[in-house]
Amino acid sequence: MATESELKMCVKPEQLARLNRRLKAYHITKSVRRRLHNVYFDTPEFDLHQRKMALRLRRVGGKWLQTLKGGGSVVAGLHQRDEHEVEVPNGRLDLLNLAEVLSDQEFPSSMRENLMPLFTTDFYRTSYTIEWQGSRIEVCLDRGEVRTDLQTEPISEVEMELVSGESVKLFELALSLLDIAPFELEMVSKAEKGFRLVTNFISKPVKAEMPVEADALAGRLQASIWSCLMHLQSNLHGAIQGTDPEYLHQMRVALRRLRVLLRICEKIHADTDLNALRDNSATLATKLGQLREWDVFFEQIQASCLQQSGKRAMSAYAARQRSEIFAELPFIDIQRLLLHFAIWMGEDCWQDAVKREPKLLKFARGHLKRLHKRYMRARLLHNDMDQLHALRIQAKKLRYTAELFSGLYEERKVKGYLEALSLVQESLGEIHDIIVAKRLLGEIIFPRQKKILAAFEIEMDGLLSKKLRRLDRKLAAFDRRPVFWK
Repeated sequence: MATESELKMCVKPEQLARLNRRLKAYHITKSVRRRLHNVYFDTPEFDLHQRKMALRLRRVGGKWLQTLKGGGSVVAGLHQRDEHEVEVPNGRLDLLNLAEVLSDQEFPSSMRENLMPLFTTDFYRTSYTIEWQGSRIEVCLDRGEVRTDLQTEPISEVEMELVSGESVKLFELALSLLDIAPFELEMVSKAEKGFRLVTNFISKPVKAEMPVEADALAGRLQASIWSCLMHLQSNLHGAIQGTDPEYLHQMRVALRRLRVLLRICEKIHADTDLNALRDNSATLATKLGQLREWDVFFEQIQASCLQQSGKRAMSAYAARQRSEIFAELPFIDIQRLLLHFAIWMGEDCWQDAVKREPKLLKFARGHLKRLHKRYMRARLLHNDMDQLHALRIQAKKLRYTAELFSGLYEERKVKGYLEALSLVQESLGEIHDIIVAKRLLGEIIFPRQKKILAAFEIEMDGLLSKKLRRLDRKLAAFDRRPVFWK
């Protein structure tokens, strides 16, 4: 099988037309417009889909192509998958050819015999072959729909496939196109959209997944940074839709982990690009944090003992404040940040970092020891709210770093340490939310609702006292946990 490298972007139809006009200014060697009709197949139990494979028949003009895709990965909108394609007569599946590509162990003959059409994609594609900084890239503008027997979903996207050259050039060209028309890097392929329609898939906030651990420090950092970017991007669309505040929370978690990793990168890989990425990540985290504060404030109002009239008045105020901040969020800058990260991750400096990097186990032990000491110093000085905030920051840094190096040590010891530390971080987060709520409460001007505000503040004070007592128990429990890196 050949390996296909494609960068996918979701674009509004009017912006797709704008891109079509402006692309003609690039160095184009070939331009084609055609209609593509695709039929996707699987078994009734979705056996191919469960194996992360997709099988289709594509009609191109007067001929049919059978394509099997599988394996690979998706990072920052870049889809890399193995692809096997053959021409077939009469628009029918060639099961013999499929048997040559997939062994009985990978896909038994009994499953091949149960293959059936599940959905179609039908779209017009305008494609341009562009010479870009030493690479050849096919840019495709697709407009149409995914269709099942009962549902349809529109297609309006850009696909950029690497014909020859370096895959990092896909990101660089995308960065150039972003200045022409806004887009959202797309993690979901057309095939996956079809399967989601067939299975009535319901989108949910995505939590972090720990990457496969590498044996060297640079490789471990790279894998973890890609994991953070995937975590961030997986929740971006849901955050934009605003259907569930948990999407935004998960984006903030991804940024926290990412910023800790970038600090570690400075020790083996400091450069101006890294500094810029770190600063831009911090700026984004601050903006998302302002939005998250009103989400948490709203949740606290709903959970309070206030009368319904008071809840409605304060909730409406919180919703207005959130809307104003949300309207100012530059979501296009998040796409730009993801592209800059992808470009930086493909630079040669990572190869230089491998040559200079310290021994993984020695570095991990020393770094964890320093962070644990900083945590313990903050632990002894948590007498006021500012000191509690400092302790919360140290707990987060220690936890995310411990997770990064956890695979180097005995699982039982690591698990107990991380569980206890996570409870400390959770408790500190709850206290932080109450402190923020009290601050936001002071910004609210309700001349006729003074009693409601006073009642809510009294309730928050009582809750804060309760959470502080809980924190003392969690801190004591973590104090008893031995470190796992000795």
